[in-house]
Amino acid sequence: MYLERQMKNKLYDLYLKSPEWKVISDECKRLSNFKCNRCDNTTNLHAHHLTYENIGEEKQEDLECLCLSCHEEEHGKSFSTIVKKPPFILIGNGRYKTNEGYKSMDAIDVISKLTKVEVAIVQYMKNILIDQHQWNVNNPTSQDKYRASVVQVPTIEALAMNSYLKKGMAKSYKNLVDMNILIRIKRNVYMINPNFIIPPENYKEANDEWEKIMNIKKPKPGAEQ
Repeated sequence: MYLERQMKNKLYDLYLKSPEWKVISDECKRLSNFKCNRCDNTTNLHAHHLTYENIGEEKQEDLECLCLSCHEEEHGKSFSTIVKKPPFILIGNGRYKTNEGYKSMDAIDVISKLTKVEVAIVQYMKNILIDQHQWNVNNPTSQDKYRASVVQVPTIEALAMNSYLKKGMAKSYKNLVDMNILIRIKRNVYMINPNFIIPPENYKEANDEWEKIMNIKKPKPGAEQ
């Protein structure tokens, strides 16, 4: 019974993200002149189900246009999502310094000191991290999961087709290491400071690994890929 209810809830959540539901929901809001039926609020409008008997084939009389506040009051719960783990973004100023222990670097201050090549490298690595995280999400039972904040990058030669990444690549990597943004683990393998680009999972493990490497390994002067 519990599993059946959970499955129905998941299917319902998927339906609410479908283009079919968007058409029905938008029509509900249009017929209400884009305002809440109960308080006339015109922001954060939802299409509330008065009945769930016709899911997927709703008639407009099955729905009521409500603002977020009235919708939450109707259901007696909050629909707000509390994000406990930030996504892959550059952050700073302690914005996520919470009970989960995120430290964060002042990213704006750091970025302002980067060259175009260094910015391109950081952006490139961030995109790799996103792909790696998505692979971990899509393969939850795999034994070969990517480590949070650890990136394997192509050789300088392989990146030479990118005009930003062609000139001064080795020097740029060295500068990023010197600025405490990267640690070089081995050839073509780097770890990004998890307090600079905070991973959406395993932050504590990534930060512990970063601190451990920092304590036992000092970046070599002139380190290259």
